[in-house]
Amino acid sequence: MLLAMTAAGALRVPGLGQARSLDALAATDARVLLPGHGEPWRNGVRAAVDAARSAGAS
Repeated sequence: MLLAMTAAGALRVPGLGQARSLDALAATDARVLLPGHGEPWRNGVRAAVDAARSAGAS
């Protein structure tokens, strides 16, 4: 699955809206996310999706 980070750091799947992107990401149940730059996110995709939803739309 192709994943992208926006300039604001939001997670998204190209071609899907933000809410559907977050749903698609959460469904992967990935344990580690590798952003384009910075340290790997090791708290799991569900925690990343929760953080993105808490931050609101970018």
